[in-house]
Amino acid sequence: MSWRHDEETGITTMYHLFIEGVEVDFNDSWCPQATISLNEQAWGPSNRRNLLYTTIHCPNILHWTPPASQSRSLQHGVEIEYLEDGDTRREMLVTEKEADERASRAVYDDGLDMAHIAVIRTLSVRTSTVWLRVYRVRTAVLACRSLMVTGVGSTIQCNCKF
Repeated sequence: MSWRHDEETGITTMYHLFIEGVEVDFNDSWCPQATISLNEQAWGPSNRRNLLYTTIHCPNILHWTPPASQSRSLQHGVEIEYLEDGDTRREMLVTEKEADERASRAVYDDGLDMAHIAVIRTLSVRTSTVWLRVYRVRTAVLACRSLMVTGVGSTIQCNCKF
């Protein structure tokens, strides 16, 4: 979840990002015996990764969708981990900042304040697409410029900006 506050309007907008699916299209040089892992990038000094999905003997196109019973919230980003020429490689498929930028420009459904966005990235030997579902929540913050109280039981006067 990320949020933005507009000082001019006083409106705070929160974006709740959920992973709908990941697709990675490998090039022709891809080895079908490869092991692939999709990880959620962790934040903090531990730099640990939360495993989303792993497969052995990955085909040229990997398509992963979280199970319907699991709603996967995008926390800090999604990366792919694989072996290439004996070395473990990691590449980011989407970052939280990148998803947040797309969410702020998305076209939302009128009634639900929901949008679907796709983040497409060209990696070293492949192309990836991460589909996200975004829920937008807007709240108005009341900012008082001055507050005047004149005694017990008196009327409180507030010059507020909406």
